[in-house]
Amino acid sequence: MNFFLLRWAFVGLVLVTAWETRAQSLINLDFGGNTVTTRLGQAGTGLGTNDLWNVYSHYSPRYTPGMRPVPEGRLEALKYADGAASHVAVAVTNAPGVWSNASGDPMFDSFLFAPNGARLTVTVSGLEPGRYHFLLYGHADADVSPEHNSVFSLRTEGLTPLALGPMTSAGAAGWKAGAGREGGRQYVVFRDVAVGTNEWVRIDVDPGAGGVAVLNGLQIHSRGTAPPRTDQSVTPVVTDAVTNLLFREIQYDGAVGREGGRFQVSVEVESRSTNALIATVFESDIAVLAPK
Repeated sequence: MNFFLLRWAFVGLVLVTAWETRAQSLINLDFGGNTVTTRLGQAGTGLGTNDLWNVYSHYSPRYTPGMRPVPEGRLEALKYADGAASHVAVAVTNAPGVWSNASGDPMFDSFLFAPNGARLTVTVSGLEPGRYHFLLYGHADADVSPEHNSVFSLRTEGLTPLALGPMTSAGAAGWKAGAGREGGRQYVVFRDVAVGTNEWVRIDVDPGAGGVAVLNGLQIHSRGTAPPRTDQSVTPVVTDAVTNLLFREIQYDGAVGREGGRFQVSVEVESRSTNALIATVFESDIAVLAPK
C-alpha cells in the first residue's frame, strides 16, 4: 500500500476588543452650526448605541443669520466615545459657512463649508502613537445647486510622513437616517494610518462635482495603542515568534476517509493585546492513501 505525506497546519486567527480603556479608542466629531448635538451611537463605526459625539462649531451657542463669519477655530480635550477625556485636539481652517440637510441624522443634518471652490482643512493633534482608521463624512443635499460630496485627502508629519487620497463618497441615495452607513457611499475611510509620538494628522477637504467643500463628521478609531499586558503567573512558551496569545485548552478530533480529512478543533485562547493576531496552534504530518 502506497502512502504519501500531507503536511498541514491549523492557524488560529483571533480578533479581540479593548483590554484597557484607552488601548482601543474611538473619537466622534459632529461639525456644524450648534454647540450641542442629539447625536448618539454608531455611524460608519462605533462601540455601542450610546457613543458620545463631540460637537465642533465656530459659533456659540449657534449660528444665526447676520453673525460675522468665523473661518477657523480649535476644540481642545475631545472626549472618547465612552465619555472619558483625551488629550486630542482638532483645528479647522477656512470654513466660515454653516448649513443643514434634512436626513434625520443629526450628524449629517449640520455641516461646515468653505467658500465656493476653496479647500477647508482639519488638523488633529494629541493622538497616542498607534494606528487609526479615519472615517470622514462630507455631504450636502442639492439646493439651488447640485448635491455636494467632498473629496478628502490625508497626510501625516513625522519620521515617515504619509499622504493618502484623494477619496470621495458616492452621491444621491442612502443618506437618510436608518439607511445604514457603508464605506464609499456615505463616508470615506483611510485605514491603518500610522501616527507617531507628537505627530499631527492633516485632512484636506476639497470640493467635489458640486463645487463646495463640506464637512459633516469625523470618526477616529484606534486599532490599539497601548502595549500588551504580560501575565507573570503563566510560564512562557518558547516559540519562533511572540504572539501575545495564551492558549488555555485545545481539543480536536479528526478522521481521514476516501473523500479527504476532516478535523474539529476547539480552542480556548486569551489575548493580552488589542490587535488582530495570528498563531500556529499545531502542525503535523498525516499519512493518507495515494490518490488514483
